[in-house]
Amino acid sequence: MRMDQMRTRLGIATAMILGLGMGARTASAGLSLTVEPPGAQRTSVSGVTTEDFDGFTTGWRPSLTTAVGTISGDNLRILAADQYGGEGGGGNYLAVGGNGPVTLDFGSPQAYFGFWWSAADPSNAFEIYSGSTLLGRFDPATALEALSYEYKGNPNDEFLGWNYGEKYAYLNFFGTEGTTFDRVVFMNPNSGSLLELDSFSIRATAVPEIPGEVIPGVGAVPEPSSFAMAGASVLAAAALAARRRSHRAG
Repeated sequence: MRMDQMRTRLGIATAMILGLGMGARTASAGLSLTVEPPGAQRTSVSGVTTEDFDGFTTGWRPSLTTAVGTISGDNLRILAADQYGGEGGGGNYLAVGGNGPVTLDFGSPQAYFGFWWSAADPSNAFEIYSGSTLLGRFDPATALEALSYEYKGNPNDEFLGWNYGEKYAYLNFFGTEGTTFDRVVFMNPNSGSLLELDSFSIRATAVPEIPGEVIPGVGAVPEPSSFAMAGASVLAAAALAARRRSHRAG
C-alpha cells in the first residue's frame, strides 16, 4: 500500500472516529434547560427550597452557608439590588467576579436547579457535576441568542428598562432520565463584568412536568469510555479494510 493511500485511509478513519464521538451517548443527555416567561424572577416549579440572599450583609465573602448549599470561592460577593440584579428590585443578590471559579455545593443530589440570571452576558458560564463527573456545561452565548428581545432590560419598577442592552431571565435546569447533580461551578473569565445571580431554587426529586420554554445552552460532554470504544472499533475496521484491499491488489 502506498503511503498516500495509507494517509487517506487513516484520515477517513479519524473522521469516522470524530463523527462517532459526537454521536455517542453523552453524560449531559440527562439535562434539560428551560426559561420562564419574560419578567419572571422566581421559578414556577413547586416543592422547591429557595435562597434569595436577602439575609446576608453586602460585601466580599470567602463562603456562604445558604438554604440551598454552601457557596465558596475567591471572587464572591453580596451586592444590594441595583439595575444589574436583585429579584423584585430590592434586597440583595450574588455576584461572581472574574478572578476565579465559585462553587455551589448542594450537599446532596438534586434533580432541579434554577436561578434568576440578570444583566446576562456571554462570559457568564458554569459547569454541572455529579461528584467528580462533569455532566454538562452551560453555554451563555447560545442561551442568550435563544432569548427574545422581551428579556431585555431590568423588569422591576425601581429600575424598569435600565441596562436595556442586557437580558434578564429565570433559567431552569432539570435532571432527566434519573440524572441528579450535587455541585455547580460558576465562572466569569471576563474581569470587566460580573455574573449576577439571585433566587436560587433546588428540588431533590424529579419534576413530573417541566415548565417554561425549552432552549439550547447545555453543552454535551462526551464520555471518554464511549469515545474510546468507538475509536477502537473504527480503527480496527479501517485496518481490516486496508488489508483486504491490499490482498485484492496483490
